[in-house]
Amino acid sequence: SEDDVLRIVGSDQLSPKWVLQELIPGRLEHSTTLLLRRGELLDYVGIQYEYDAEEYVWPNVTEVRSDYLGVPAAHLAVFR
Repeated sequence: SEDDVLRIVGSDQLSPKWVLQELIPGRLEHSTTLLLRRGELLDYVGIQYEYDAEEYVWPNVTEVRSDYLGVPAAHLAVFR
């Protein structure tokens, strides 16, 4: 929780540079990168990364491999 993070980092407020994410265990990460111009989807790529640990905080982990993946049409439709 945000309260847990504030207690650990020893501050009463996080700066705008912080991103707080929930830890989801697993060696695989799915990532989609979109290229948009003026709201128009120009290109996209889906990548699945495999890491050497079930729980990690990047960059303190070793990438085992990465593969290109398709991106579901329903996900892309949000940007069309």
